[in-house]
Amino acid sequence: MRQSPHSSDVIPRDELYALHASFCQALSDPKRLLIVSALRDDERSVGELCQMIGARQSNVSQHRALMRHLGLVETRRADGNILYRLADPRIAEAVELLRSVQADLQRRRSVALATAV
Repeated sequence: MRQSPHSSDVIPRDELYALHASFCQALSDPKRLLIVSALRDDERSVGELCQMIGARQSNVSQHRALMRHLGLVETRRADGNILYRLADPRIAEAVELLRSVQADLQRRRSVALATAV
């Protein structure tokens, strides 16, 4: 088996899959996916996130806290505000890839149903 120089090589496979599962679980809520989308191109305050995703501050704060705990978002202070950003832009890319796959699968199902009738 060929070894690659990726950082995942130093993490035991079971631990890596557990980390992957918790990452996916963090993205398993529609509001958290909306937060990722809102943070895709710029950092935002909690108030901006609330307005963008249409949720109350307490709800956004709960989601944001989980995402921060799991390392998906980071913070910085600016002018008395706390701003949130994605920890890595590939998080948004991964979500977009999954959305694209889901849309393609849905189109295929629709075509299959239409031709079966």
